[in-house]
Amino acid sequence: MKIFATILLAMWMTISVKGQAVASENEFLGVWRQVFSTGGHCGDCTVSISRKEQGFWVDASNGWSAPLTQIPTGGDDTLVGSGKWTRSKSGQAVAREVATGFKMRRGRLILMMHIVDSDGSNMRVKAIFERSSPAEQPDPSAI
Repeated sequence: MKIFATILLAMWMTISVKGQAVASENEFLGVWRQVFSTGGHCGDCTVSISRKEQGFWVDASNGWSAPLTQIPTGGDDTLVGSGKWTRSKSGQAVAREVATGFKMRRGRLILMMHIVDSDGSNMRVKAIFERSSPAEQPDPSAI
C-alpha cells in the first residue's frame, strides 16, 4: 500500500498548482457529488469525507473506503490514502485495492485514483466532484 501512496503523490506533483490557494482541511469535509470521471459516468456517485480520530476518512457510494492523511504538496493540502472496495453492486470490484488522493480546485474536489485488481491489472481514474446540497454538509460549528 505504501507503493500506492508514493505513486499517487508523484501523480499529484505533476499537476500545476500555480495561483491556487491552500485548502483548509475543513474544505474537504462533507458530501460531494461526482460530475465527471474518466472511469465512466455515474450520475448518483458520491464521496463523503469525514474526520476520524487518526485523520480523515472517505466513503464512496460505489463501495470503496479509505483512511486519509493530510499532506502539503506544492503549496496545496492533499488528502491521500489506501483502501479497498468492501462492497459492490456487481461483486466484481470487491477484491480491488485503491490508492486515492484528493485536492481542491476552484471549489471542486479532484480525485486521482489508482486501482489494482487481484489479477495485477491496474488503471488510473480522475474524477471531479461538486458539493451536494447544503443539507448534506457538516455543521461548521461542529467541526
